Amino acid sequence: MPAHRLERLLQGVADVTQSLLTEEDYTLAVNRALAALGEATGVDRIYVFVIHPHPVHQKPATSQLWEWVAEGIVPEIDNPLLQNLVFEEFIPRWYEVLRQGEEIAGKVRDFPESERAILQPQGILSLLAAPVMIKGKLWGFIGFDDCHREQDWSAVEIYTLKAIAGSLGGVVARHELEQKVSQRTQELLLAKEETERANQELRRENNRRKKIQKKLLHDALHDPLTGLPNRLLFMDRVERLIAHAQRFPDYQFAVLFIDLDRFKLINDSLGHHAGDRLLVFCGQLFQRLIRVCDTVARLGGDEFAILLDGVQEMSEVVSVAAQLLLELAQAAPPEINHLHLSASIGIVLGDSASSSAADLLRNADIAMYRAKGAGKARYSVFDETLHHQARRALELESDLKKVLERGELLLHYQPILHLGRQRLVGLEALLRWRHPREGLISPSEFIPIAEESGLIIPLGEWVLEESCRQLRQWQERHAISRDWSVNVNLSPRQFEDVNLSQKILAILQRYQLQPRHLKLEITESLLIVTNDKVMNILEELSQAGIQICLDDFGTGYSALSYLHQFPIDVIKIDSSFTKKMRARDKNYEIIRAIIALGQALEMAVVTEGVETHLQLQLLRSLHCELIQGFLISRPLPAPELEARIAPDAWAPVPLGVA
Repeated sequence: MPAHRLERLLQGVADVTQSLLTEEDYTLAVNRALAALGEATGVDRIYVFVIHPHPVHQKPATSQLWEWVAEGIVPEIDNPLLQNLVFEEFIPRWYEVLRQGEEIAGKVRDFPESERAILQPQGILSLLAAPVMIKGKLWGFIGFDDCHREQDWSAVEIYTLKAIAGSLGGVVARHELEQKVSQRTQELLLAKEETERANQELRRENNRRKKIQKKLLHDALHDPLTGLPNRLLFMDRVERLIAHAQRFPDYQFAVLFIDLDRFKLINDSLGHHAGDRLLVFCGQLFQRLIRVCDTVARLGGDEFAILLDGVQEMSEVVSVAAQLLLELAQAAPPEINHLHLSASIGIVLGDSASSSAADLLRNADIAMYRAKGAGKARYSVFDETLHHQARRALELESDLKKVLERGELLLHYQPILHLGRQRLVGLEALLRWRHPREGLISPSEFIPIAEESGLIIPLGEWVLEESCRQLRQWQERHAISRDWSVNVNLSPRQFEDVNLSQKILAILQRYQLQPRHLKLEITESLLIVTNDKVMNILEELSQAGIQICLDDFGTGYSALSYLHQFPIDVIKIDSSFTKKMRARDKNYEIIRAIIALGQALEMAVVTEGVETHLQLQLLRSLHCELIQGFLISRPLPAPELEARIAPDAWAPVPLGVA
């Protein structure tokens, strides 16, 4: 469940609890509570039904008492079909489930036919009904309808909304009790002892309500897994320290934003139980390393924050961060004691000039991302340069959302040469962005932003479409290009689409290209966190005849198991080895080994980054067949590349550096 949605739900719990437990007007309290709950959950309709004997045959029946609906949703409060609804005739299953204190939850299309006949005419797609119990008996139920989407309710949502149902039961019980007390008051004018007993019962009820309120408020401000303060409580404490600093200008405090490194890998490989155990372990570890006056909070997912109350200088904060990293590296829960734990930490200092808790946490988050980008397992201190970089990233992300409709994208193509035949055999399509104000923006600047924001998915689809269209156009104009293939880089984010292989094959069919005309480049990062979905897509593409290239080989984890676990056809040696290669040095031997490995596994090997004739000579001595680099050509726009289409236009020896 996303952190922002959980925060909103917890705030809603607090609002609902406040309304139910403080509002004197019973009906007004329930209506306000339903409205607050609707805003917090984002559902379309919330209602309360009471269970009672049918007025004719006394069978268990239910009738709607209250209802809240979102804007645009038709109210059902006056629907006669929802009054005196006999369970055994329409929804027999509900009565038994609710009576056991369990919820009814799921997508309406999965419900029995008799239930669908009642729910679907109301436009309900998903439903959650929680029992309202009073003194262990079923009084009624509260329901939550979603009319715009089908969803599965998370355990956190179900638990929280059942707690709301319990609170509602307390209010109903209180109301019924107050009615009884009112009625008895008239009778107890003549019976003082009865009045005292009723007062005692009311006091017990008030005490019970206070305990419920205390628990709900605690749950609303604390993480249910670790028991630590949550984001809401953490932000409140930061705001309090900002206010204190404004009264005492010499006072300083610090915020540390902590993100566990490789947590997703641990979760995916060892399971959520191990992931949860790790989060609890880290929370306990962080608490052990701070003072009583400081605060450790879990913000959501694998993100923690620490608030250091009263620090004299930055060196104190850095010392705490360094100690956290050291302790993490030396300890781990039993489930994952074979793995190395680390975290990336962002640090920001707070003082009288701090504007808000949100700004401080944002700045610490920015610093954390710099630590993660610098190699993880380290800390980074926020400065204004980071803030400017973050603002630029936000501006670029905003502009990126409009590049397709504005036609600002273009492709450059870098040739791949077959050394033996001295012929161009393929092209790597490289994405470029011509910004309307800044001109060409480096891919190294905008591609990471597109990856993080998810915009890489539509951008990647455009690259596939455009590169195949361009190759087909060249094939129709130039016979020599009919055996070329185009290499397109795929982002790991694109593999989130289960229909990726079908989309790629549809593009090939649209431009009448054979599968051999397209090669797809992936990186080792995709294979490290692979799952059945990724494996299935790669297998589908390979079986269709599309070759898979492992890009930047040698720079990542480079587990040789990838080469036989996955349908890899081509190995691309990273340019970092080529640029530093000298005769018989370490890089030369690494390239020799990779070429020999490719030959043994019957995989093609492309050496990237070839820029000098010395590198070319050494690669020829290693019997490398395929090369790519500035010695052949820089990446070129389509018109410039087409102008050089000729059988001998790409021979590297006479051209030198293009």
